[in-house]
Amino acid sequence: MSAYIFFAWAGWCAAHSVLASTRVKNRLVRAGIPAAGYRLFYVAFSISTMILLLSWELATINIPAPKGMWWQAARGLLFSYSGYMFMAGAGVYDLKFFLGVTQLRQGNKNSKGEGLKTGGILARVRHPWYSGGLALIVGLGNTPLDRIDLRILLAAYIVIGCVIEEKRLRREFGPAFKRYQKTVPMLFPRIGRKRKI
Repeated sequence: MSAYIFFAWAGWCAAHSVLASTRVKNRLVRAGIPAAGYRLFYVAFSISTMILLLSWELATINIPAPKGMWWQAARGLLFSYSGYMFMAGAGVYDLKFFLGVTQLRQGNKNSKGEGLKTGGILARVRHPWYSGGLALIVGLGNTPLDRIDLRILLAAYIVIGCVIEEKRLRREFGPAFKRYQKTVPMLFPRIGRKRKI
């Protein structure tokens, strides 16, 4: 069963990436999906299919208790870090724009966000949600090597998604984003004094 789940997750990663591409988006819009509501559709599809996959996995795989006190402690730190990154990111991102609610209300597929943000957690790490996602994935197993194939797949997907997102941001913000890249780390937060961006 674990092989089926692995390939199901691989399919989810592929579908998520394909739907994020401009070419596929334009085709779906021509097929009848409202352009202003595409982002909301994309987020709803991604979250609902992820919940279905997680439910299937939890229902079909016997998950033993984590082994080893040190691994339990490590998992606790990873999950705490992940939760902090998700909350800190939510504090600086425009969540209505991210979810597609703003675009749907304005009826404009090209609605712009608030520009390049570099405050809060973004002064320490460029992609807090990707960073938190990686920590969550590393801590998924009940032992360090448990479900390693699935963890490698999802971690690789996050890193590749991060690189693609960086290319999009360079196109959108140009020199300002390049300066930001030189100042703030991509995935592993800067510890200590914040640098001026």
